[in-house]
Amino acid sequence: MSRAVLEVDGLRAAYGNKEVLHGIHLHLAPGEIVALLGHNGAGKSTTLRAIFGLVPPTDGVVRLDGRPVHRLPPADRVRAGLSMTPQGRGVFPRLTVQENLDLAAYTVPRGERPERLRQVLETFPILGERLRQRVGTMSGGQQQMVALAIALMQGPRVLMLDEPSVGLSPVMVEQVLKSILEINRRLGTAVLLVEQNVPAALSVAKRVLVMKTGRIVAEARPEDLSGNALWDLF
Repeated sequence: MSRAVLEVDGLRAAYGNKEVLHGIHLHLAPGEIVALLGHNGAGKSTTLRAIFGLVPPTDGVVRLDGRPVHRLPPADRVRAGLSMTPQGRGVFPRLTVQENLDLAAYTVPRGERPERLRQVLETFPILGERLRQRVGTMSGGQQQMVALAIALMQGPRVLMLDEPSVGLSPVMVEQVLKSILEINRRLGTAVLLVEQNVPAALSVAKRVLVMKTGRIVAEARPEDLSGNALWDLF
């Protein structure tokens, strides 16, 4: 079995004096897509933020390719191969697509930036036609593609996505899901996906983790979650 590209062991985090993550354990194999599901308030987004370093963990270890990164600031985690697309997309709406991608490449050596841009535009051809367009004038689905492109400019080994389908029409949700699969197929990027749209998550994930009140309480494969089997986990 290939060594995990992302390992999270005993991760705990708190807001003030209130602990919200109670010892999270998870792993991603190279090129794997894993969905993290659960009700609102279960701790899914906090898990991503703690892995990325936006919420300081109070205990636990995060490793990328076997290297501990949990004491590194977020920029250094990006350099190590971890990227995150936050809920709400995290784009700069007043800037053009090109300017957003240029800012995303701040951790990338200058000599590597043209190749990164080429890979991004091969994955999202529509953005190549809109490099000079201000992101705020684009549709929600197109803005989500920009958000994904921003993460890809950083050349991640692991891409964490927080609710990428939120606020999108069914047609755009399908396009975003196709983009996630294309990123995974073309670049071999492992994906940790937080998603309230359960059918959407199940359509792309190879494994499902279920959270309740700051703990991972179940693990399953999508093909085993027919009928009421999924809802019994929540």
